[in-house]
Amino acid sequence: MLTQAAAEGHTFVEEEKLKEQTSKLLSINIESIEDALVSLVLKKSVYVERNDDTSRIYLSSFYNAELGVCKKLVELSQVRFSGNIGDFEERIKRVQKKEGIILADKQKEAIREAMINGVLVITGGPGTGKTTIIKSIISLLESEGYEFALAAPTGRAAKRMSELRAMKQRPFTGSLKSDIRQMRTRLCL
Repeated sequence: MLTQAAAEGHTFVEEEKLKEQTSKLLSINIESIEDALVSLVLKKSVYVERNDDTSRIYLSSFYNAELGVCKKLVELSQVRFSGNIGDFEERIKRVQKKEGIILADKQKEAIREAMINGVLVITGGPGTGKTTIIKSIISLLESEGYEFALAAPTGRAAKRMSELRAMKQRPFTGSLKSDIRQMRTRLCL
């Protein structure tokens, strides 16, 4: 069940849901599943994160990967862009004109954050403006000659971002591994 959930993009499954679905799938009682979970926890195959009202079951590899990503995001968030963001509103107007778009206030704020912070995580469902934000950030940074990197959690998102960026693509793996001190004039989105 955890592997299937991972294939669908989930890093964990709530414990009750996992027990119910596994019980139905294998036609075994909940107590047997609870015993198996205890065994998997002792073997460190799974990790259980308990909150006030729910417990989340992770494959240990996914839990550790999620922790690693969180630590890297915190580390990157400590980097502050040392460039001059100048007259932000004027720069946004130029981007809107160049791209033929009108940005919402929240989109402008996301772009401002990208110009100030060492990392920006953009989330949202279809049609919420993620692509417009990324396209605007790329346009702004490229027009001003800044070096930056784009990263995506899925192949589909990476493909979409590469369609937006009409320039030579470079592998991103080294960028995340680079020394944070060297990233004073770089932005990671």
